[in-house]
Parts: sequence; C-alpha cells; structure tokens
Amino acid sequence: MTAIAIRRWRTRYHAERPLRGEELSAWNAALGDVDLDAGLGANVADEELVCIRLLKLRARLGEDAGRGEALEAWRASLAAHVLAALRDEGSGNVVRYRDRADAMADLLYRASAGDLRRTWAWRQAGLVDRGEAQPARPAILAAAVAALASEPAAIWPVLMRLLLAEGDTGAWSALLGALGEPEWDRLLDASPRTHAAHRAVSESLEPCESMAALAANRTTAALRAWVVSHPTQARRRRAVLAALLAAAAQPEAAYGMAASERAVRAALAAIDRDAPGPVGIAPAETPAPRSGRAGDAREAPWTRHVEPPAPRAETPSALEPIGERESAGADATGPDRAESEATMPEAPALPRGEEAFATEWAGLLFLLNLVEASGLVASAAALDARESLPVQGLQRALHRLAVAHFGVPREDPAVRAFCGGEDVPDAPDPVVEALALSGARAMSALLRERLPAAPEDDPGLVERICRRRGTLTFAPGWIALHLAADNAEADLRRAALDLDPGWIPWLGCVMRFHYE
Repeated sequence: MTAIAIRRWRTRYHAERPLRGEELSAWNAALGDVDLDAGLGANVADEELVCIRLLKLRARLGEDAGRGEALEAWRASLAAHVLAALRDEGSGNVVRYRDRADAMADLLYRASAGDLRRTWAWRQAGLVDRGEAQPARPAILAAAVAALASEPAAIWPVLMRLLLAEGDTGAWSALLGALGEPEWDRLLDASPRTHAAHRAVSESLEPCESMAALAANRTTAALRAWVVSHPTQARRRRAVLAALLAAAAQPEAAYGMAASERAVRAALAAIDRDAPGPVGIAPAETPAPRSGRAGDAREAPWTRHVEPPAPRAETPSALEPIGERESAGADATGPDRAESEATMPEAPALPRGEEAFATEWAGLLFLLNLVEASGLVASAAALDARESLPVQGLQRALHRLAVAHFGVPREDPAVRAFCGGEDVPDAPDPVVEALALSGARAMSALLRERLPAAPEDDPGLVERICRRRGTLTFAPGWIALHLAADNAEADLRRAALDLDPGWIPWLGCVMRFHYE
C-alpha cells in the first residue's frame, strides 16, 4: 500500500473579490479529506519510498464552489503534479528508494563521501532528525549508523552493497575512512551475520597460517582485492576487515564461536599477507587523484583458494570523503561548508547491487522451512565442532540435496538461493554426501507428515512442491522470491512451508517470499 504524507502545505488564493471566511475554511478543510494515494498505486511499488522536495499545485475554483468541488480540484491537481514529478527524477526535486534498506545504503554512502545534498530526503524517510537547522556531517553519519543498527538484518546487505560498489563509486573506501571504531563496533555487534566474528576478533585472537583456506565467494574476493589495493587503510582497519572477511567466509553463524574463531584466525592471516607492514594506526595520507579502478570487486577471481595479486602502492578510491579519512570528526559549518558542498561534484549513484533471475523450481525454497526440523543443521554443527566438516559444508550439503536427491537442475538459480545465494563447490566429499543423504530422507518424511493428503508412496511429491515458476532477486545477504498469487496453496500454508523465513542464521542471509 502506498502511503503519502505532506509535511507542510501553504495555500494562496487569488480572486477578483474578497473571499468570505467560510469559503476559505471550506476549501482549506477539503485538503484534509484528499485521498493522497488515489491513482498512484501503479506508479509506486508497495515498499518504495518516494521523497518529493516541493510541489506547486494550481487549481481553479468557482465562486460558488463548495467543499466537494474543492476536494476534487485538489485531488486532481495533486495526482497530476505528483505523477509529473515522478517523471522528472533528474531534477533533484525527487528521490526514489525501492525500500528502506536502499535508503539507508544511500544515506550511509553519501554521508561517508561528504555529499549531504539529500538531507531533505533522508528527513522525509525518517532516517535523519527533522530539526530545522542543517545538521553537520558527523550528526548525519551518526544518524545513518543509528538507523542501520536498529535493523540488524539489513546491516550486512547494506555494507556489502557498498563494498561491491567500490569500483564504480569508491563507496567502501569512503565508508572505512568516515566511521570510527565505536561506530564499527556498534554495527558489527548488532549484525547477526558478523556478531560472532566480531566477538572473536575482540578477544585478540592471533592469526594462524595453518587454518583451512577461507571459502571463496564474491564477497571474500572483493574484500581481499580491496585490502591489496589499500594496504595502509587495511592495516588501520584490520580488526573490522577481519570480522567482515570471517563472516563472509563463514556465514553459518549458528555453528557458534568455534567456527567463527577459526575463520577469524584465517582472516587475520590473509589480511596480514595481503597488506604486509606494521600493524597499527598509520598516519592519514592524502592520496593523489586516480583514473583507474584498482580493486574492482567484480573482476576478482572466484577460486577455491583466493590468491590476490601481490601488494602494490596504495591506490585511493574513486571518491574520497570530505574531512578526516580516519573518523567523522568536526565538520565545517556555515558559508565555508555551503561553498564546499556547492563546488564538490555529486557522488555517483550506487549500483542497484542485485541480480534477478527466472526460476522453474521456486518451490525448492519452501523446503528451507524444514531444514532445521530435519536435523541437518544440528548434524552439521556437531561435525563442525569436531572440525570434521569441510569449508561451506552445510551449503555444499544443501546443494547436493537439491541436485542429487530432489532432482533440481544445478543451473536453476533456485539451487543457488537454497544454498544462501553464493556459489558453492560441487566437488565430491563423503562427509557432505552423508549429510545430504540423511537430510533428504528426513525432509521427505517431514513432507509426508505435514501433507497427510499426499499418497504414502508418491514419488513425485517433492517435484510437485518444488516445480513452480517464480523470480529470484539476489543481493549480498538478502534473497527475495516473487511468486504469482495462484501459488499460494492452502495445504502449503497449513504445512508452514511457504511462510516467510526471514533471517536464516545457518545460511547467513534473509529470505523473503512475496506473492504478487
């Protein structure tokens, strides 16, 4: 449902004769009855935030117009002008966010880069206080951190979106330079994806070269490529990067501290190799402008053992933040600040940071609601505690379960979503195979218990549940499945199969189901 709110309305009437007080009262009262959402549903998505800085409406009323005619005139004028504003997004008068997480990512990125032009929009979205005075950059950064920390499941997707946007925008370098240790501690401790790794780092664990190699995926490759390109900043933010790298390589937060500690030790060792030099706070440096894309995360190799290129001289990001790179310290205010913002180029837009794919096996994701009940997570956790589970062991078991036991084609994107959104190795492993087999048997039995109307020996039960069309949207740490409304079947709802899973700790991601 679209919800439109008007913060301030100023009305001016022009007439050939003086207007009576009762006429003005009736026309002004009609404003309160205007259905602000009328006619806009097809133009604004349900979770979308649309911020419009200023609208100038015009309406013509006859001298004898009553409240009803005034109401219709205001409604028509408002709808027409809002739609016109939506078609003119490049004017700077309109900012659209596809959801609240998108708004928080934009706020954190632009505030880190020192571009505060959208403060009015962040106020409308409820992310920055609505005080009359223009807040300074430290206050806006503090508001960005507070807003993100209040929604823990969104922290990881927002941070990773900025990381993967580094090559186009320099967003990750700006963020690491803008936030101080207290802000990072708050975010990493609040995020369910990084909480255990952050605690392990805070215990001053030493790096260990003998640890198993970090799992390779898009995020770990992007983090390590950034470390290679920015060794000075990497050493300054070693603890932060180690927690993030460990969380990216070991998303199974439900495994507890043992797995996180191993991943943290391996992450510390990787950072020390990638950014050699004395560990500690290095003096802030002012880099020269660059023209290339050093450390572009999208070009990092996705190999089993990530081997980044040899370290080289530190390369600045595409967009450096205004002020101190180390922390959000005092900012300029008044005329000097206004002049600085006016002359600074606007920060480039963040890439959308998501991929969309059609799937023929959307119902496979319904089975995620059975994984814990099947005992698969507990079995994987026990193996992990004994250090018998290979890297990404649970994800690999889920991959084998879907492909080898439930017959889902490995190229269908539902398999990737079933494993948490990252590609996983498909190499044979006896431990993984045993986990997948036991999980498939347990989940098949659970399906027959929860769907008593299904024939006892029905070999096509799993396929009938799984084989349905949908669209999958992937972002780091966030997966959305969009299904047609006719997929909402009563027996699946009674069996608690198509309930929105939300945060899934053993996959380290949020999974959302949408019927449309």
